[in-house]
Amino acid sequence: MTSDLTHRAFLEKALTAAGEWARFADPKALAVLIIMGLGLSDLVSKSRALLLPLDTAGDRCGLVSVDGQSCAQVVATASYCTAAVAAVAVVLLVTAAVFPRLALSRRKSNPGSPSLFYFEDVAQHSDAHAYEAAVRKKNVGELERDLAGQVYAVSVVASRKHRYTTRAYLAVLVFLVLWVAARVGLALA
Repeated sequence: MTSDLTHRAFLEKALTAAGEWARFADPKALAVLIIMGLGLSDLVSKSRALLLPLDTAGDRCGLVSVDGQSCAQVVATASYCTAAVAAVAVVLLVTAAVFPRLALSRRKSNPGSPSLFYFEDVAQHSDAHAYEAAVRKKNVGELERDLAGQVYAVSVVASRKHRYTTRAYLAVLVFLVLWVAARVGLALA
């Protein structure tokens, strides 16, 4: 019986830790959006100048054979357009981090059997008494297996959240570099 309590205590601690890891990813992902929002608001305010640069007859960018535009204008416009793509990537990555596919993670760990820990499966019971009856039908080993499955599922969610948050940070860094290039190109044009 002592080993049962030790396993259960371990699983409960592991579930708590995995839940904390998953929870900590959200503020990081939202910080990425805030950082991007600052640069994006500036780019949007300058979008006319970046997308429709003035046609100056004497300017010619020989690097890409564009008449009527300086190389700085071409760099500014290209950086602006690429920054917009990076901004979309940031939003998609943050969305994936904040809203992971929960059901898929849980189903992998416990296919075909509803979990007594997973909130969607718990909510499928008609009322609290039905849920309690389902819990009481299980023996200690079955409950521990279910708890282990939930530890795995929450860990998959935490891993996915951190992976997408890291990618969002990289995408926002790309966005920031492009934002600076667009602003410098615009200033030099």
